Amino acid sequence: MNIKQEYFKFLDDNFDGLTIKPPLFYRWQNGLRFNLQSKTADSDSYFEESDSYFEEVVKRASLLFESFFDADDSVYMVVIEHKFKRQKIRRFNYIFNQIQNLKRQDIDYYRIKNFFDEESLNYPFDQHNVAIVQTIAKNIGYQNILKAISYRDFPRIIETLGSKSIYFINVDKKLIFSMYDDRGLDVIASNKETLRANYIKHNSLILDYNRQKIDSLFNQPKN
Repeated sequence: MNIKQEYFKFLDDNFDGLTIKPPLFYRWQNGLRFNLQSKTADSDSYFEESDSYFEEVVKRASLLFESFFDADDSVYMVVIEHKFKRQKIRRFNYIFNQIQNLKRQDIDYYRIKNFFDEESLNYPFDQHNVAIVQTIAKNIGYQNILKAISYRDFPRIIETLGSKSIYFINVDKKLIFSMYDDRGLDVIASNKETLRANYIKHNSLILDYNRQKIDSLFNQPKN
């Protein structure tokens, strides 16, 4: 099988053929949602457009990535281009440049229709190019990628991500990691027990809005 076929088989076998798209936390029964923001010392507001604000966001995101991925874990890195383009995602884009030892044969491509709205009548313009990278965790410059995601809504400060979304899929641990922007990130797993240790370890970072739902998941009998 090629990379694309293996990727879809992995999703079929472990996530009932789940379509990878936001909001990931609400698309699967076993998930965690983390808060990447911290309140400023002199304010009740979370957001502050400053270097220290984004440094804390990237620090938290990196800490969580390191908790869910061991160096030698096999990874699918899924890159989705949301801006309509007739060409596939270019080989030498910023995201691919953050992956060490990347070879052409490590990448597969496909196109998805009606990504956000399955009933959309905007085809062919509602198409999204997708690239699947097969690699291992230690080859990924994840801090640079997470930093780019954190600045997604602030292209005047840093413009490296463009209109792309990125999903990190841990093949060995059967989990999917998605930082959606500077506010937070989602992690879902085939089995909730895969998440339990990090639910406990990083409980202070659980997003309060979703805390009740997440707590109830781990107070249920083990599956």
